[in-house]
Formats: sequence, structure tokens, C-alpha cells
Amino acid sequence: MQHPDYLNVPALIEHMQLSTEREYRAWLRRRPGATTLLRELCGSLPRGVRPLLARLDVLTLAASLHCSGMRSPDLKAQVLNAYASTLREHRCGPPFDARWYVELAGGEQQAARRLIRTFRKGHTVSGLALLLGDTERLWQDVRAAQPGYRPGRDQLDPLALHDHLARLHTRIRTENRPIPSGTDGRLSHLDADIPHAAHGTLHFRRARETHDLIHVSETLHNCVSSYARAAIRGEVVIVVARDGQGTPVYCLEVRGRAVHQFKRDRNQGLRDQIDLAAAFGYLGQARLGIRTHDLAPLCHHPGLPQEAVSIPEPEPDDLPF
Repeated sequence: MQHPDYLNVPALIEHMQLSTEREYRAWLRRRPGATTLLRELCGSLPRGVRPLLARLDVLTLAASLHCSGMRSPDLKAQVLNAYASTLREHRCGPPFDARWYVELAGGEQQAARRLIRTFRKGHTVSGLALLLGDTERLWQDVRAAQPGYRPGRDQLDPLALHDHLARLHTRIRTENRPIPSGTDGRLSHLDADIPHAAHGTLHFRRARETHDLIHVSETLHNCVSSYARAAIRGEVVIVVARDGQGTPVYCLEVRGRAVHQFKRDRNQGLRDQIDLAAAFGYLGQARLGIRTHDLAPLCHHPGLPQEAVSIPEPEPDDLPF
């Protein structure tokens, strides 16, 4: 072996095995020593972290940080130590280039701080590479549609940034259209403020735009956004109950003079007495009947006229949000 010093850093040999044909040919032309190759891959690093480079995943992370424009040896050491102390060695792909993320995060110091938080939550190098790859594609589309847009500081951690851009990406690809029932004065009785023991006051309001449905779908983890066409055509009226901070708590489908769905988070019906009391108050004020199993415990409530209750048998096309 021309370079026995490679045996002192086994991860370098594994790294070369993962290299592309072009990279390997470039290495053959020069055949640099282990120290030279490490410096080229990872840049300057404090001596204290060099033993960590025996792990391929740590070496890949160090090379990725350098490739992404992170030049401070101390910052790279902080990220590597946070990662290596949290996770065991695992298989990963080649180094990745996330210069766009370092720039968006506000420079290498801010990027390092956010990466440390991410690794402490258990993300692996390969997981981070996939996450940043997906996020970069979303960011390119968002930037093309809204050139001046910048995420807020609280949205710049890798996972938070991905989720934020994914939500924004959905809105960019979907035209925001008005929902006529949201402003129809004849349906104003569907808007009501109802006391709730846990949330104070719930504000029941009709959805006015299709992007409202996207927000509710994301928050309550359902697919009410798919009801946009039916809502625009007037086939259904979507009513959303929000707390004082504007966070959706319930999502209702109203048809005619009856509620056909009354859902909590993740399409759950109402069973808790506090929820049922709020639902009962709303039904009375909005003068609506029940046509859903979501409110089954209210069906025999003495204060609810029985002619207002008619729960149908479930049908194949009666799908939840």
C-alpha cells in the first residue's frame, strides 16, 4: 500500500469506496496522503475532534459542513461533537452541499447553532441530507414564485423550515379562491361565539377562502382542503371553530339545516362532555340538526328536538375530512 497512513483513518477508505468514478480517477492522478485528503475534505479542524473522523458518518458530516461553506474550525467542532455524542455510527451517503441553507440561516454561526439543535433531536447525517435536499427544492420553487420572500427566524431550523415551505408550496400551487357561502348573508346564523370550558370562547365562522381550508387541513390533520370545489359550488358549507388565538379546534360540514360532520383533530368525533356541551350550544344557536355519528352522544339529549336528529347509516361516499 502506497499510503499506509490511510489505515489510521479507516473512514477515509470507506469514503473512497463511495466516491464516484470521476472522483476516484482524480484521486488516482494525485494520490494524496491521508492528512492532505482530510484537509481537502473537511478543512481545518481542532485536534480534539480528529479521532471522531474514524467514523464514516462523522467524516461525511465534517466534509458536508466544509462543502457548505462552514470554515470556522470551532463551529465545525461544536457540530461534530454534538452529533457524535448523540448518535451511534450509521451508514450514510456521500457528503452534501447545503450552502444555500447556511446563507438562508444567516451565516455559519447561526447555521451551526440550528444544526446542533437538530442533531440533539436525533436526526442522522443521512436523514439531514434528505431533509435539506427536499427543502432546497421547495425553497427554489417558493423563491421563483415570491422572489422577495424570507422565512421568519423561528422557521429556520431544518425541520421547521421544511414544514413551513411545504405549507407555503401548497398555497403557491393552489389558487386561492373565494367561497361564496363564507360571505352569504343568508347563512350568517352559522357564525356564533360559544363558551368552552377549556378554550374560553370558541368562534364558529364559515370558511371564506380555499386557503382557509388548507390551513385547517394542516392544523387538524384532515383533508378538508379537498372539499374546496364542493364549497365553491355551494354543495357544502365548511364552518371552523377557533379558539382565542385563532387555532382551529373543530371542523364542521353543514348541508342545508343539518351538521353532517363535526370533527376534532385527526377526524375524531366528540365524546368528551366539555366538547359536547360546546357542540350543543352551537347547534341551538345556529338552529341545526344532526346528521352525523360524530355527535351520537347528543342524540337523546332532552334539550334537542328529536325531529332535528336523523343519523344515517354510513355510506361509501360519506368519507371523513
